[in-house]
Amino acid sequence: MASVYIKCIRSEHLRDVKNFVLYTDNCSAQNKNWTLFSSLVTEVNNPAGHAQTITLRYLEKGHTFMSADSYHASVESAMRKMKNVYDFGDFNDAVARNGAKVINMAASDFVTFYSCMSTAAFTRKPVLSDVHEIQFRRGHTRIFWKKKYERRRLRRW
Repeated sequence: MASVYIKCIRSEHLRDVKNFVLYTDNCSAQNKNWTLFSSLVTEVNNPAGHAQTITLRYLEKGHTFMSADSYHASVESAMRKMKNVYDFGDFNDAVARNGAKVINMAASDFVTFYSCMSTAAFTRKPVLSDVHEIQFRRGHTRIFWKKKYERRRLRRW
């Protein structure tokens, strides 16, 4: 997932965006892990990059219906109308028919990122399952977070 997020942030049609806000589900395996966080800290501090902040907002558990769900249904419908989807190019066509900008991943776009989580016992790391928002800021290697959906200041660790 980290490689996909980085590819999108670096894409040509988002080059003028400085502050990214990504809404995602609470899946700890793909969207809430230290390896992803380490990659986003690296990207926001990339001297060649343009992102000033990257914010991940996690949907409340049990309330994950999004407008993207209906979009996914329209892609499935387009694929059924095509009858045969032989390769990734056919899948891209089905996605593009519904108005999305398709960003293709090449093998060279996939990077092995490592978790840079501190194992020190004295840090104030939150339990990731309790976190509702995470933010990465240019010039900071700390991660800012909050546990509630309220409009309150982000903490840092």
